[in-house]
Amino acid sequence: MRYYIAGPMSGIPAFNFPAFHAAAAALRAAGYDVVSPAETDPEDVAAAAMASKDGKPMSGVSETWGDALARDVKMLADGVVVAVSPIYEDGTQDVTRASIDGICFLPGWENSKGARVEAFVGLHTGKRFALYDPEAQDATEVPAEFIQHQLALAWADGIAMFSPVK
Repeated sequence: MRYYIAGPMSGIPAFNFPAFHAAAAALRAAGYDVVSPAETDPEDVAAAAMASKDGKPMSGVSETWGDALARDVKMLADGVVVAVSPIYEDGTQDVTRASIDGICFLPGWENSKGARVEAFVGLHTGKRFALYDPEAQDATEVPAEFIQHQLALAWADGIAMFSPVK
């Protein structure tokens, strides 16, 4: 069982990478196999994200928010994470493929447009779901219906992903 970690990033200092790193470390220590989007960014994007004081869109980096979200949604939709090593001097790379079976949500995920998209993809691809508790440093599995309910509440409260941009 491998969980993908989803949660809020945009608008949070350092794009919330510290919370993603802490959750990944705690879950791994508890015996979970996890994939964190904060660990899949190119080096320049990760460095710029960690240096961001406001979690606002970054310029001058190799990926946009849309590029990162598309990569992460593709991993979830395909159910496979692809880890690629840096390019070696001979021009080759190591590629590792591993399945993604579920999504583990950080607190506040329901207020994140990206995490809501990831939840929607997870629902449509039959993933399992869990909620991460930072105090307990553990995750509790929840039924798909709980995730559906949280998405419905988020949209009903006027934070629908399709609302006009202001």
